[in-house]
Amino acid sequence: MIRILFFSVIVFNSAYSQTITINGWVKQTGSDEVLPFASIAIKGTNKGTFSNSNGFYSLQVPANQDWILVCSMVGHTPSEMKVNSTQDHVINFYLPVLELDEVIVKGNATYANRFAKNNISLHLVKKMPALLGEKDLIKSLQVLPGVQAGIEGSTGINVRGGTAGQNLILLDGTTVYNINHLFGFFSVFNADAIKHVNFWKSRMPARYGGRVSSFIDIQLLDGNKQKLKAAGGIGLLSSRFTLDGPLKKGKSSFLLSARRSYLDLFLSPFMADESKTLYQLTDLVAKANIDIDQKNNLTLSAFHASDKVRVTEKIERSNAHSISDSELGWKNATVAVQWNHVFNKKLCLNTVFSFSDYKIPFI
Repeated sequence: MIRILFFSVIVFNSAYSQTITINGWVKQTGSDEVLPFASIAIKGTNKGTFSNSNGFYSLQVPANQDWILVCSMVGHTPSEMKVNSTQDHVINFYLPVLELDEVIVKGNATYANRFAKNNISLHLVKKMPALLGEKDLIKSLQVLPGVQAGIEGSTGINVRGGTAGQNLILLDGTTVYNINHLFGFFSVFNADAIKHVNFWKSRMPARYGGRVSSFIDIQLLDGNKQKLKAAGGIGLLSSRFTLDGPLKKGKSSFLLSARRSYLDLFLSPFMADESKTLYQLTDLVAKANIDIDQKNNLTLSAFHASDKVRVTEKIERSNAHSISDSELGWKNATVAVQWNHVFNKKLCLNTVFSFSDYKIPFI
């Protein structure tokens, strides 16, 4: 009795250990072109192989079982074959070319301005990675084709080989001559107060002459005429706050936006009184939008940005010392008044009175 049981176990193991060989070619349907490096796998297991460079494959599987072979290759429709593995087989696979559905890409750009004009989404600007937590409009322009940063990490832009001084930048129709804060690390434009930006790299409208590289048209928010809204943020270098809402509901609105750095506030306690270098930046935006009637609209906007560096130094002499206190700074200031009048359904007049001031250095 013991011998019979032992013999039956030996026979079972011998049968289970037997294998058969399945081989063949992998070809493309319709042309019989061999397909190299196609995958041939046993369905439901982790066993398989690949066809060689000539499209030939060879695979060993356990005998006396039914298997399903799956042949697949990138760009082709997979094929399955059921195999009764009682003896060796020659199985050729024919894979049809995979035809994808048509892909239609649509855009709203015309041929005339496809490479000339870009409409910048402020929603995307606020999602882009920011240097030291400061979302920056000008740095977002640097990722566009044909635009490069003048100096790595700066807000200067060189468009198609031009220089930073060859770009015309308008804020509500008023020229801004210096767009840099903190020696160029980020710009003077607070993204929370901007409505939209149009950026021309070429084919600029004739009325915006005087520059040869690009034209950047920045429009501030008009303000919410229905309800009061507030937005803000805290960065490593500065904090910002924006408030807008109705002056008269449905008829007029206002916008107030401010940003200030706090490097001078945080660093001052850690510096000696006779030796300090303090830096401060601020920018302010104010705007009012008034609907006089159905045909007349009046907009008043003001912008101010300044940077100030204060250096206090102790000067030692033979038997005395003195304290040298100096300041260096630069600032922008713009004021714009816009009147929009509708004559009829085909004619509209937009009149802009603007003032722009840029000073460097001021002490």
